[in-house]
Amino acid sequence: MEVELERATKKRAPPTVKVGLIYTGKDEYDASEKEEIDGNEGSKDVGSVFLGLRADLEGNNSSRVYIGHATGQTTGISGHMSARFIPTVERESIDLVDRNVSVWNVELLHIGGYLSRIAYETELAAIARLYSAALQTSSSALSGPDENLVTWLQSRCLHALKFFTFRPSTPSPEVSRIMQSAFFSGSEIFSIFSTSGVKPASEVRIRNPEMDKFVKSLPVLPKEIQDGAIDVIGLLQGRNMIRQITFDDIIWEMRQRCFEEDEMIECLKWRVGLPRQAAFDIHFKEQFVSAGVFRIIEKQEGKEKQEEKLVPIASIRTFINPSGLVPPDGPFPTSTLPLRFSTTKELPTASFTELFGWGVFSINDWVIFLSSKPPAESPTPDHDITLSPIFAERVLAAIAKGWANISKANQEDIVRRLSPLTCIPTQLGLKLSTDSYFPAAHVFQDLPMVTFPSTNALSGRTKLPTETLLEALGVRKHVDLQVVFNRMIKTGDWTIPQLVKYLAGVRDTLTKEEVERLRQTTAFTKEESSLEQKGGPDTTDSKSVVSAAGTSTSAAAVPRRLRYKIGVLYEPTDAMRQLGLPLLDWGNNPKWRINSDEAKFLFFLGLQRYPPLQELLKLAAGSDPKIREIALRYFLDKQSTYYQDYQPGKSGDIAFIPAIDANGKEFLARHSQVFSEPGCTVLGFAVIRSDLRDEAQTKLKIFRHPAAAAASSALLQNPPKTEEQAKKVFEYLTNLLGDFTANNLQQLKGAKIIPAETPRSTGLTFVKPGECYFKGDGQASFHSKLFTFVDFGSRANNFLAACGVRNAPTTEEVALMLIADPAGFYSLAGGAERFKAELRQIAASINDISPSTKQTMKRSPILLGSRVTDERNPPEKGGRRGSVAAEDEDDTIVVSYELLRPDQIVIIDDVNTYAQFRDILYGAPQEDILESLYASLGSPRLGHLIKEEYKPVGEMGDSTDAARLRKLVLERLPLFLHERHQARVLIRLEWMQNPSNFVVKKVQRLILQKTLVFGGKRAVKDSEASAAAKRETFNRTLILYVAHNIPLDLYEVANSLCKQLFDTPKVNDSLLFSTILSTDLPSLRRRGYNVDRILNQQKAEREARESARRAAEREAQEVAKREAEREAELRAAADVSAAKAPVVPEKAAATALPPPPLPPNKPAPETSGKEGSTSQPPPYSPP
Repeated sequence: MEVELERATKKRAPPTVKVGLIYTGKDEYDASEKEEIDGNEGSKDVGSVFLGLRADLEGNNSSRVYIGHATGQTTGISGHMSARFIPTVERESIDLVDRNVSVWNVELLHIGGYLSRIAYETELAAIARLYSAALQTSSSALSGPDENLVTWLQSRCLHALKFFTFRPSTPSPEVSRIMQSAFFSGSEIFSIFSTSGVKPASEVRIRNPEMDKFVKSLPVLPKEIQDGAIDVIGLLQGRNMIRQITFDDIIWEMRQRCFEEDEMIECLKWRVGLPRQAAFDIHFKEQFVSAGVFRIIEKQEGKEKQEEKLVPIASIRTFINPSGLVPPDGPFPTSTLPLRFSTTKELPTASFTELFGWGVFSINDWVIFLSSKPPAESPTPDHDITLSPIFAERVLAAIAKGWANISKANQEDIVRRLSPLTCIPTQLGLKLSTDSYFPAAHVFQDLPMVTFPSTNALSGRTKLPTETLLEALGVRKHVDLQVVFNRMIKTGDWTIPQLVKYLAGVRDTLTKEEVERLRQTTAFTKEESSLEQKGGPDTTDSKSVVSAAGTSTSAAAVPRRLRYKIGVLYEPTDAMRQLGLPLLDWGNNPKWRINSDEAKFLFFLGLQRYPPLQELLKLAAGSDPKIREIALRYFLDKQSTYYQDYQPGKSGDIAFIPAIDANGKEFLARHSQVFSEPGCTVLGFAVIRSDLRDEAQTKLKIFRHPAAAAASSALLQNPPKTEEQAKKVFEYLTNLLGDFTANNLQQLKGAKIIPAETPRSTGLTFVKPGECYFKGDGQASFHSKLFTFVDFGSRANNFLAACGVRNAPTTEEVALMLIADPAGFYSLAGGAERFKAELRQIAASINDISPSTKQTMKRSPILLGSRVTDERNPPEKGGRRGSVAAEDEDDTIVVSYELLRPDQIVIIDDVNTYAQFRDILYGAPQEDILESLYASLGSPRLGHLIKEEYKPVGEMGDSTDAARLRKLVLERLPLFLHERHQARVLIRLEWMQNPSNFVVKKVQRLILQKTLVFGGKRAVKDSEASAAAKRETFNRTLILYVAHNIPLDLYEVANSLCKQLFDTPKVNDSLLFSTILSTDLPSLRRRGYNVDRILNQQKAEREARESARRAAEREAQEVAKREAEREAELRAAADVSAAKAPVVPEKAAATALPPPPLPPNKPAPETSGKEGSTSQPPPYSPP
């Protein structure tokens, strides 16, 4: 290192180095600043010499690094520093670039940082000594050091912090950074002045204005230092050498001393203002509550000395709600937070519950406190509710104010605690609530009445809150009923109206037990009838009169008249008298008024205003006709008011309804025996009397019609005998159709309940609904010969239709009738056309016929077959069956019909073939629907029975007509197959376009031989054909033969090809294909066929042939031209050779050169004329 430094500086390194730092103290700095301001009158010149040594606290970068003279490098602090720094070449700054020199300079800068820290700690140690000396004085031991001294010491510390505030140095900021790093790393203990003197920074906290009012013991930074040395304080925080006030610091503060009330209020303000996560920390909450203690000062009334109380936070359970029911002036228990806390604006009472779990000091808590009287908190006599009427009134008024908002459980608890206490003010003193009476209970004046000392809280007509509270506590509103009965009823001076009037006046004060006692007491007399007034026997069985107390009283103590419970008597009205019911003995003075308070009270007790439903119905069903009619009329008149809950099923089995039976006799019927609809008599049911019919359904709730099950049972037991009676019964039952269940209708469907004439009967007989049908027109007239038809009118038919009568027989039924007697069925049909109409109906619904019936139909002769015969060839005599009918179609043809089995009739799918074999075959009607029926029952198709064999005679070889016909078929075939389902096509067009797959041959003759094998017979027919198609067996080639001896019939071409193209060819296919083949393309286009593709194809073929011809001509011309040029070149070369060559013998001259070779794949040129064009035969034109 030394060598490197010498190499770099050309000098040896000094063995020792002195580092200097100029520190200006607070007093020197202030004096220098004052001299500068005042002008320094006595030593102006001297002051100017040392002006540059003053500290640069403002950070103007005037403090320099000295190397024997000042450099341009600043130190970053407020003082100059001098050392053997190695400068740069310009000597304006220290060298921090050179690898070795920079090590020397950096080390010196570290020494400068350590020297700065020593100067700072020396200054703080001096401040600490002065502060400690000030605390040792007698006056400062109690009150602390003098404030002026503290202010001066704070300013010295602030001066030192500002002096050693490291600002960015220039031009190299590394200087201040290195010195700052050494300054703070010199010692882990950083001294700083706090509110408790000089302390290590780790023991001092950053000042928080929110905590100034309650943080007194914890060392914190004074406001002047924290605000004046922001940069240094920030560095200390960043290096974690000084911290903010933490929760643990607050707990430490609370455990160090007892807070004053104001301090605890400020502490709780801070506690409430914490963020939610910190405020709800359980550990902090427990420590805060356990550490907090504050002092309250209470001034006792009548005492000069104030009483101090220490209140731990942990003892608090409740807080005061200033707007609550409890008076703010208390008294309160020590577990309740003082009122000042609840009235502080920044302390919301909701936070007490949320943070600490404290509850509101409720009125219930206050009552518990006042009534329990623990020895440690016994209230004074003025605050004892059992000794002070004024305080008792105040407590009752507070409770009554919020009584309506107190929960039921708390109300019961308050009543339970206050009831045993003598806390009710009366004119006789404080009494128990159960021994006190309201002023309204004035019947006896010697009872203790509630009397408040300050105000009359019970005056007025409306019910006041205080009255509600007293009522809940048990204060009596009326005199006990037993006392009333003992004092008044036994004397006999009071009448029933007078007794009821008093009871009605105190009605609201009666308890449930007292009301029930009145209901069970036999204290009321009944109105005597004329017989009883004359001394007749009493109908009431009562051996003794029971008093209100429930004890027996001798008859001598009371009048002879018997008394009854109020519940067995009725109100004294004329309506009740007419019904003969026991009435209350009210008399005429005062007159009975139904809307009076007395009447309402008696109704409340149980006086009956009208007879119960069961009693009234028993009167309506009684033996006295007069009372019976009155009772029924009363029930009908009052049904909407008194008897709305009348339900026939719940009224018992009482016969009280006047009814008329089926024979016209009147009797009393039960509800289930009578109906309101007169028409139900046709089934034997009774109806209500005619004058009650309008009210039968609405009031008596009588059913209009009997139940469907009952009507069904009546019909089954007694079906109608005549058609007229049946019409009435069925028309009436139509009204009940919606009520019949599926089981009811199924039961009627299988029962013989319809009187009707059947095809096999001579008179009326009972038939089942499922065996007959409704009459109709058309087809029904034919079916009427086979089935039973009825008609009772449209309304009655609706009911019969629901029971199973149908409009027409089903296909299954018609088929069964046909199977049973085919000849008879045909005979009843009256001809082939009508019979075929029936077959069409069967064919349309063939899927509705069961499989078993279909099998039977296949084996039965039920289908109509036709045979066409010529009169010149009549059928053979002695046939095994006769025709059921015959028709003449013209003069020479006769069509005969026969009923045959399905397998004996063929389906005509080839008209030409059928024409050849019609004299020996029975064919099915040529209708699609009938053919499908015949096929489903097993009739074979004619095409499947015929075996065709074509015999070509004399093949003529290649023929232009055959080629033209093949081309025509291939051209028109796409048009024909365009609309056809591809699944039906057996041969594809692409396959046929191959010349080896589809061949057209022309022959001299074409003989078609058809062989029929059917019904055990075999017949063969030969005929001439113009065209026929067949496929070879070995190579499957399709060959179309065309006969030369007869004109070509394009229909035969189309028909023969369709048999090869489709699996099931149809006649329409052959007709359509023949039309397409025989019609020119423009005509097909007019008919809507897509022929443009064919025309475009033909045009493209012609253009291709023309292009090929022209290309061949051009190629031939070019070849000829090249040959001519070559021959010319050869002749020229031969002439030149002949001129130069010597004379040769004549034999050699005669030798000819060989011809030049021709180009490969090129034909030899024609010697005469051009290549002729190939002519294309015109398309085939049908004759």
